[in-house]
Amino acid sequence: MSHDEFYEEPYVIIEKHSGGSGNFILGIALGAGLALLLAPQSGRKTRRDIERRARMARQRAEELAHDVGDRMNDQLSRARNEVESKLDTARSEIDFRKRQVQSAVHAGREAARDAREELERRIADTKAAYQAGVDVSRERAELRELEDEGDEFAEDFAPAADLDTRGARRQVRGSGEASGA
Repeated sequence: MSHDEFYEEPYVIIEKHSGGSGNFILGIALGAGLALLLAPQSGRKTRRDIERRARMARQRAEELAHDVGDRMNDQLSRARNEVESKLDTARSEIDFRKRQVQSAVHAGREAARDAREELERRIADTKAAYQAGVDVSRERAELRELEDEGDEFAEDFAPAADLDTRGARRQVRGSGEASGA
């Protein structure tokens, strides 16, 4: 249910007026009383008629007041029920939105955690590859030093005929290193 749907329904407005049915009933009672007083009858009969009509007017006024009160109570009950219904709907909507936000936050946290784990794994792999490269470079450097030391040692003690062979080996080895072998 969208936010706009709450505002498209009609509103119930209750206004309090200073005049109303009470003044109307008072006017009827006064008019009836004046009509009886001015009617051409005996005093006793007129007094009984006034009493009878006053009782009837009072009963009618009580009935009218009771009816008006019942109608007002009904309208208030309907308005209260409508407001409570709208509040319940709004609460439900708020709870739904709250669950959506919580779900989105949870999903975001999981995605961030997964991304962090992936990044840490990649960093560890990169460090391991770097260290392996460093180790290989050190080993090659050590082998070259040993070979160079071995060649120098062999040159010192080798006969002159072997010098040409060793030089050729160095040239082959040098061209192999340059080609990446």
